[in-house]
Amino acid sequence: VNYSDVVQGSSSDGSNEGRNNAEVVQSGNFNGSSIEQYADNGFARVVQGGNFNFSGIEQTGDENDARVNQGGSFNASLIGQSGESNVASVNQGGFGNISLISQPGSNNDADVKQSSDGNLSLLAQLGTDNQATVKQQVTSGNVSDIMQAGSMNMAVVTQ
Repeated sequence: VNYSDVVQGSSSDGSNEGRNNAEVVQSGNFNGSSIEQYADNGFARVVQGGNFNFSGIEQTGDENDARVNQGGSFNASLIGQSGESNVASVNQGGFGNISLISQPGSNNDADVKQSSDGNLSLLAQLGTDNQATVKQQVTSGNVSDIMQAGSMNMAVVTQ
């Protein structure tokens, strides 16, 4: 049994018409996802296989794109984007990985790939035109914490 909840609407001030797109594909058992989009032209996709995975996406800024692909078991991903024109991508396999992405800025790009077991990635981009890439593959128990404020910063972590 898998669970998915999708809520889409215009912005709280009613100025946007919505036009959001959400896609959820889940296989395996006891996976859950929640997608909330309150803006214009947002896109969210969640693909989960394996067991006991959870993904949460909340987008309140216009033209944001969030994509989550999780396999394995007991993985969790949370993405929050309140700025505009942000892109966030999470691809997790293995067991017990956690990814948190917050992008209240605009035109930011975050990409997290975690395989193996017990990896943790915390990523926040508060400014504009920032890029962050985290890869924590093959080994287990890696931790990455990135916080970028300002504009045109780039961070790359590979462990």
